[in-house]
This record gives sequence, structure tokens and C-alpha cells, in this order.
Amino acid sequence: MQTRLIHDPDGKDGPLAVSPPVYQTSTFRLTSPEQGAKLAAEVALATYYTRYGNPNTKQVEILLAELEGAEAALAVGSGMAAITTALMSNLRAGDHVVAQKTHYTATLSFFAEVLPRYGVDVTQVDQTNLEAFENAVRPNTRVVYTETPTNPTMDITDLAATAEIARGAGALAVTDNTFASPHNQRPLELGYDLPSSALGDQVPGLTRRRDGGGDTRLSPAHRQRVGARAGARARASSFRGLAATAGFEDLRAQDGAAQQQRPYGSVLPRRS
Repeated sequence: MQTRLIHDPDGKDGPLAVSPPVYQTSTFRLTSPEQGAKLAAEVALATYYTRYGNPNTKQVEILLAELEGAEAALAVGSGMAAITTALMSNLRAGDHVVAQKTHYTATLSFFAEVLPRYGVDVTQVDQTNLEAFENAVRPNTRVVYTETPTNPTMDITDLAATAEIARGAGALAVTDNTFASPHNQRPLELGYDLPSSALGDQVPGLTRRRDGGGDTRLSPAHRQRVGARAGARARASSFRGLAATAGFEDLRAQDGAAQQQRPYGSVLPRRS
């Protein structure tokens, strides 16, 4: 993790400043109408229009994609913005979701009150019972949604097994990876398509910085880019992106201190 976090997220085309500046602009200069048309069709841009992307949010997206082992990441302004984007961009009326009975409270409200209004059915099962997941799958199941460990009960879901169930149903496997974080758990390596993480719960100091409070979720894209237009109005601000990048620097320092306290080569025990 220290090695991944230390690399320059800007790449060769980024600013030269060691501490990235905050980009307080809504638009960026275009060299031609053709360039504008080309950029308008792309996803999660660094320099086009801050509603669609900003250099500060792009830095965070590159870092998190690296940590998750993903092809890309999307930074949005809140945890529920990420969950809404990941689900609503992959669901339509008549679809079905298999989820757990235990989730973050706002997620439970989203399943109970919002999705049904759009004609999407949700079946919630005991997350410790794999047979319940299998039995809940229908021909129109499009998403298997999990969270592990859950907030706040810390219940555990078998990600590899539920990913296989989703694959067998031809559905997307989506998970909330907030409590574990990519430091301890990388859902993409276990077969998941879309993990999300609340950086306010993972990155040191993020909720204390002047970024408006709350958290920032990022949904790394595995099979497909996640809802570019659905997420366009929920993008994280440049200030939140800058705060998250600074928090990653603190996280690297904390991880280094933890490594010094842990015997060389030791690993976390595998759950039986």
C-alpha cells in the first residue's frame, strides 16, 4: 500500500507542484470544437467541466483505482450518491436485486423506499446464508448487492461465493467495501464487479478537513464505466478531492507505522 500511495497520481501530464493546488474553476480551455465534442463523450474527465471531473477528483480516482486493482474509479460527493449511481445506472423497471437484510441504514431506506418507486424489486436475505442468496435469484435479477463487514453490526458476507452466485445469474456483483477498505479486502480480486468505499471512514483526517463534511465514495469500474451521466450531478468537488488526496498521504504514514509494529512477513489470519 505504501508503494501504491507514494506514486504521483498526476502522471506525466499533471501539475508539477508536490502538493497539488485546488482547481477552483468550472470550465477548462479547449483548443478546438472537435476537442470539445470528443471530451464531452468521455467519462470522468480531469479537465473539461468540473461537473464531470476535475484534476483534484481525478487524482483521488487514480489512487483508489490503483488500491482496488480496478481499471478506473469514479469520485462522487457522498456515500449514497455512489450507491445510487452504481445501482440506478444498471437497473430499470422490471429488474430485481438480491441484497442483505443488514446494510448501512440509508442503503436499507433506498431499497425499501426508492427502488420500488422505479419498478425495481428487492429481496433481502440473511448474508450468512449462501443458500438464501441462491434461492432469491430470479430470471430478472440484475444485481447482487452486499456489504461486508456491515455498518454497524460487523456481520460478514462471503464475497467469493456471492460473486459466483451473481455470475451464475448473469447479474452484476456490487459491494460496499467501506469498513474493510482496500487495505484489508479487494473485492475485485474475489470476483466482484463494482466495489465502493467511503473515504470519510478510511482516510485519516478527511472528515475533519474543510470539505463540507460527510464522506466521498468511489466506485471502481470493472466490467463497465459506472453511470457517467447519472453521476455527473453528484461529482465530488475539487475541495473534497484535494482533502482526500492529502488524507491518502496520512494513510501512507499510518500504514508505515503499522508495518514497523508488525513482524516482517506476517499476514492477517484467513477467516475460516
